[in-house]
Amino acid sequence: MLQYFAELIANFGFLRTIKRIVKYKIEAVSEIMALYITASYWFTASISFANPAVTNSRTFSDTFSKINYHNIFLLAVEQIIGAVFAFILYLVRDKGA
Repeated sequence: MLQYFAELIANFGFLRTIKRIVKYKIEAVSEIMALYITASYWFTASISFANPAVTNSRTFSDTFSKINYHNIFLLAVEQIIGAVFAFILYLVRDKGA
């Protein structure tokens, strides 16, 4: 359960970070997002896949970050929920300002 919640938080943070960086310093997006993915890879229970396509492809991996194919659906659902929360926060907070 913690892995799914961590994926929701990682995806939410990923999208919010992109939004904030684009607003303030667009030329630094690639560097800051690389740092965000590195940090979320090391410090979340889910290893922060942040993308349903990447989640699906990790089932074919033979590394320590491999995903059991039974978990793909729930991880993708959590990623989508995180994206929806980020979008709602964008509509509520950023559009109104």
